[in-house]
Amino acid sequence: MSSRQRVVYAWTDDLKLFVRARDVKFLYANIGPDLRMQALNEVNEAERNADNRSPFFIFEQVHLGTKQEWPKRSDQLAADYKKRAMVLEKRGKPQKKVVVPVDPKALPLAIFAGVLAQVAGAIPAPLSGMVVVLAPMFVEKLDAWAADVRNLIEAPGLKDLRWIVLESTPSPLREFAAQLDSRQ
Repeated sequence: MSSRQRVVYAWTDDLKLFVRARDVKFLYANIGPDLRMQALNEVNEAERNADNRSPFFIFEQVHLGTKQEWPKRSDQLAADYKKRAMVLEKRGKPQKKVVVPVDPKALPLAIFAGVLAQVAGAIPAPLSGMVVVLAPMFVEKLDAWAADVRNLIEAPGLKDLRWIVLESTPSPLREFAAQLDSRQ
């Protein structure tokens, strides 16, 4: 078995465990760019796993540290939720609306956190919870990225969300993941 295959198999096993172990709130992986698409395919498969009860919302935008990425993620989240809600509404199951607030004074990360909280509160039974997958194609300012992600994960209003972070370049989130593992 090649080292590439071992990396993918290990990632697949980690994802299967993550889906089953609902008390695990954070899964981190550093996988090279050459395996990125395969790793993301495995994330999609994990969402379809029969044991999974939480929708996955995947964000692949590059992160240049300009704070413009968070509004794009807010818009994408609202649009992705709306698509899922429309399917359920066509089946006669009304769904809550999600609105991206327009507030020039608000921090973009705070707006994204607010939209995450809205979507999490709108997930209909029998589904429960929500998995946020942050898999940027590129991160320019690793420390700023890690601080933003850590702030989201630790935000009191988002404590019930579960997180997957897939990076091509190791960031300080690797140490954060180790700290969380020791607490779980």
